[in-house]
Amino acid sequence: MTVVPDSALVLVGVSHESAGLDVRQRCAVEKTGLETALRELRDRSGVDEVCIVSTCNRTEVLLIGPDASVLEATARETRFSGVDSEIYVHHGAAAVFHLFGVCSGLHSMVLGESEIQAQVKEALGAAQAAGTTGPWMESLFQHALKTGKRVRTETAISSGNVSVASAAVDLIARVHGRFDRVSALIVGAGETGVRVGTHLRARGIGRLTFTNRTLARAEAAARDLGAEVVPFDALAPEIDRHDVVVACVEVERPVIDKALLDGARVRRGDVPKVFIDVSVPRAVAVDVRDWKGDGMLFDLDALDAVVARNRDARKAELGKVDAILLEETRKHLGVRAYAAMAPALTTLGDRFEEIRLEWLAKRGAGTDIDAASRDLANRLLAVALASVKEGARLMTSVEAVRKTLRGQSWKETP
Repeated sequence: MTVVPDSALVLVGVSHESAGLDVRQRCAVEKTGLETALRELRDRSGVDEVCIVSTCNRTEVLLIGPDASVLEATARETRFSGVDSEIYVHHGAAAVFHLFGVCSGLHSMVLGESEIQAQVKEALGAAQAAGTTGPWMESLFQHALKTGKRVRTETAISSGNVSVASAAVDLIARVHGRFDRVSALIVGAGETGVRVGTHLRARGIGRLTFTNRTLARAEAAARDLGAEVVPFDALAPEIDRHDVVVACVEVERPVIDKALLDGARVRRGDVPKVFIDVSVPRAVAVDVRDWKGDGMLFDLDALDAVVARNRDARKAELGKVDAILLEETRKHLGVRAYAAMAPALTTLGDRFEEIRLEWLAKRGAGTDIDAASRDLANRLLAVALASVKEGARLMTSVEAVRKTLRGQSWKETP
């Protein structure tokens, strides 16, 4: 299906569905480098619009330009060099369908989770601030956000309190059982850290502590949750004082490793010390598992097993969601098809007016004749426009979109 003859849309990405943590970590775009990455892509030949969605579980690059093959090659070379079998690529309608599914939480580690909605909105805002979006990219992302909202309103795909943060808390419960005798240190006071703290407080955690590079941010999170605050440079001794350490912080290299624990003489407790790392890149080194034989480390890959159990209750809604995604994809492609015809429609209107004026010139203009001819021209143009709109709608019917996607569903493509 050719929707916009002179433009192509390509999406290239990796996610937890297609690649392990190490690959995702290599492809991740940190917030501090996002603006540069966006502009570097947009400045490449053949690229008109760019947006990057980069979270702890996915990095996806969306490009718009004249030639799909050039866009795909550009994304591979700049953001996914050395990564081949783990990436996925979608063109045109498939890219639209995939993005709508992402925004609806269908490709999240926790099926139906709502955090991705805010992350997609943030990705659009970053691209707008960098000046790398245009009319199509902006309308695409706005439509994706509306689709995500519709899916969560009309289906039960997001029912229940399920997220990566709550999955982390479920892991703590499996190890420690009761929460009232457990102490937890949260490293990082961003959105994920606050979510984890909120879940822990709701489960009756005995003692909750925040630490963060920016002390004021930790103090704000602690104030809302009735938690303690400790300086970031006191990390090692504070690990010693807590049963559970949850790391959710942006770092270039691990801030917690076996050497830190050994050097600070962190003591071995009566129960294993639990480390949960939801950071990308890793904030807790894998050698922590070897610390005195007593370190239990769960990273984002480990969380997948916990999350799998929570997916079952929501899978019954997938048929409804798939129907909504197909309908919204059809709507978006219909709008694009109609927009592609805009120049021809403008020309058609101008031609109608020329014919009308020629007709009047031959018969002699008069007030009544002029008004009548103008009304006739407008009526004929309205009929023509209605036919064009109907043609665009039929061109992008649900069945046409389904055929274009060749039966794809959210389960068949990452």
